[in-house]
Amino acid sequence: MLRRFLAVLFLVVAGLVVAPSGPAWACSCGVPQRTGDLVVVGVAERVSKPWTGDDLRVRIRVESVEQGSAGTRVDLITAVDSAACGYGFSEGHRYRVYANEGSTSLCDGNEDLGLIEQPAAGPPWALWWALGSGAVLVAALILFGRRGHGRR
Repeated sequence: MLRRFLAVLFLVVAGLVVAPSGPAWACSCGVPQRTGDLVVVGVAERVSKPWTGDDLRVRIRVESVEQGSAGTRVDLITAVDSAACGYGFSEGHRYRVYANEGSTSLCDGNEDLGLIEQPAAGPPWALWWALGSGAVLVAALILFGRRGHGRR
């Protein structure tokens, strides 16, 4: 009788160890809230992921404040991973951000308004091409004009 009890006990314990685990819970928000004590529209200037920890730090250059009060820049925290309800910010993108007490999440209803256009670092290539072509043309006219003067 003791053997049967130990055999059943062994099978139960072995079944607990070998049994597959349940599914991992991901972020489940339902309908985004679109509320916060601070609502701003601005550009993500810096997105930094720390070496350790689960927080992502985001610096937003504020263009307009729709609710609350903010300076020219706002620093926010969100989770690194969207499975932990973190919002994926990208540098250079404009966002409408809903924040509560300095943090935001995937469930807050943030909106990516698109990549901002970066001003060109210098004149466009067509301008350089036109200036170069004009310089070559002027140099050619000067050289051919001098040759023609020497033959007369």
